[in-house]
Amino acid sequence: MENRLSRKKQFILGLGAQRTGSTWLRSQLQTCAEINLGFCKEYHFLDALFVPEMKSFHSDHLSADHGFRHRPSNNGKRWSPAQKSAMLAAFVSSPHLYFEYFDELWHGNHRISTVGDFTPSYSMLDRSGFDYARVELMKRGFQVKALFIMRDPVERIWSMLHQQSKVQKMLDLGISPASRKFTLESFTPPGAELRTRYERTIQELEQVFEESEIHYDFYERYISKERYSALLKFMGIETMPAPRLDKVRNRSLLKHSVQTELASQVARHYRSTYEFMEARHGSLIRSLWSGYGYL
Repeated sequence: MENRLSRKKQFILGLGAQRTGSTWLRSQLQTCAEINLGFCKEYHFLDALFVPEMKSFHSDHLSADHGFRHRPSNNGKRWSPAQKSAMLAAFVSSPHLYFEYFDELWHGNHRISTVGDFTPSYSMLDRSGFDYARVELMKRGFQVKALFIMRDPVERIWSMLHQQSKVQKMLDLGISPASRKFTLESFTPPGAELRTRYERTIQELEQVFEESEIHYDFYERYISKERYSALLKFMGIETMPAPRLDKVRNRSLLKHSVQTELASQVARHYRSTYEFMEARHGSLIRSLWSGYGYL
């Protein structure tokens, strides 16, 4: 019988950023026999607990008598959308269920070394949220690592504004998405600010995690064999199918670029973010992010 004490027990906390290819990344990692990310694409657990703007995320189901217990052997494959929503609400109302769920995922299959939650809104957390997750997971024997992938602020928010689901809703209503007018205010609501001020996320994260427990990368380069291999090395995953570089999902429906004057205004608004990233990454980040050309 396998000695479970000798098997790695790892939790990967994927915290975004939004519109940086997290759907693609999760789908690639799920092809590995060592990894199980569970029944949900985005759990929205920590943000619902710690981010005021996200408190109501599961509110439609929080008052229900869900009656759930952790059911990892099911893995969500036969759950209806309503059942999944109720389970996510159960995690928020009874947080121990979230941690027990991932603990049971690991215990339920001797091949599994790594579980995790890839929810881009976790980039909105502060150190209290990161610390809570790390402490609770470590209580259950997990080694916890954080993954943060960033994208040029101008391009990230522009992609968010043209997210497929948002555009499709307009098309379904007979509204032309091309008729929308964008201003600086379109790029600077509180949610966009929290998701885009990478310096804030990094500073909060590094108050909780050790350097060796964090992997940073950039949307503009990481969907490649070389950078994907670097991520797997960070995770300690040795046996993994080659990534499907042609299978990037959840793309924007509209392809036109942001107007130059507006892009310049947005870049100047996020100047402190650009300056922080350049201080850390120098010419590398300037070569990846076109927003520096507007400063």
